This record gives sequence, structure tokens and C-alpha cells, in this order.
Amino acid sequence: MGEMKEPTSTEHNQSWGPHLVKMTIFFDNVFRIPPSIQGGKLCLVCGSQATFVKLDWDGEPLAFYCDDHVFEARR
Repeated sequence: MGEMKEPTSTEHNQSWGPHLVKMTIFFDNVFRIPPSIQGGKLCLVCGSQATFVKLDWDGEPLAFYCDDHVFEARR
């Protein structure tokens, strides 16, 4: 049988084509809060109106984030 070769990072990039600059994959439970129920939810980082919620694995809210800080929720 032939020996399997691990692809190099250059080979990985070539398979995505010349247009791939950066790829980010998020493994999170962050969802947009519908405008009708945003009231009273404040961003954990800055205290402004929250538009996103991070949920735990049971679907319970862990933290709220505004548009500017939603990236923090996805770390």
C-alpha cells in the first residue's frame, strides 16, 4: 500500500483557491435578539443596548452583547 502524505499548509491554501484571505469558524451559541424583546438587556462589555445573546448548552442566556462587541461573545 502507498504511504499517505500529510498535506502542507500551502497545499491547503491552494485547494481553497486564490481568493481565500482569511477564514474564521465560530463554535458558539450566539444569536440575534429580536427587537421586540431587546428591552432591558444590556451589553456585558459596554452597558449599551444588547442585540445579541450567548446561550449555554441548555439554551439559557449566559451574556448579552451589542453589535460592536458580538465578536467578544464568539471567542
